[in-house]
Formats: sequence, C-alpha cells, structure tokens
Amino acid sequence: NKNMEVRKNHIIENNIEKEHCPTCNEWKELIEFNKQSSSWYNIAGMCRKCFTEYRENMRKNKNVLEKLKHIVNLRNDEEWNVLGKIR
Repeated sequence: NKNMEVRKNHIIENNIEKEHCPTCNEWKELIEFNKQSSSWYNIAGMCRKCFTEYRENMRKNKNVLEKLKHIVNLRNDEEWNVLGKIR
C-alpha cells in the first residue's frame, strides 16, 4: 500500500508522543492535532495551526472567486441587455 510507505510513525521525545505535520514539517504533540476518525491514527493529517491557515486561505480564495463570478455574470447580463436592444 502506497500510504503505508509515506506514513511516518510517532516519535516519543521526553516521554511525550509526537506526530509529524507535513505542512509545517515539524514534530508536534498529539494534542496539537484535531481528531479525525477516518485517518490511520485517528488524528488529522496536519496540525491545528496549519489547518486553520489552510481554511482561512481557502475562504479568501472562495470570496475572490465569488466576486469574480459575480462580475462575469454582470458583464454577461449587460451584454445580453445590449444585444436584446439591438434586435
């Protein structure tokens, strides 16, 4: 299985179990990860901090795309109105 080759095991440092976050490339305590029942260790693939940044960036991108979509729709409506007047 390809996922098993990529997956990193937890490490124990100073009696604290840690997981690797591939986004920030740091080893962090398990409490710094959200729970995710569908994942191998029942914790999310990225730490909470990275996930929060990812979610905020996705929201910003979604808002920009919605604004662009709205502008394109306005242009299409205006063009349609102009074409309707010519006919």
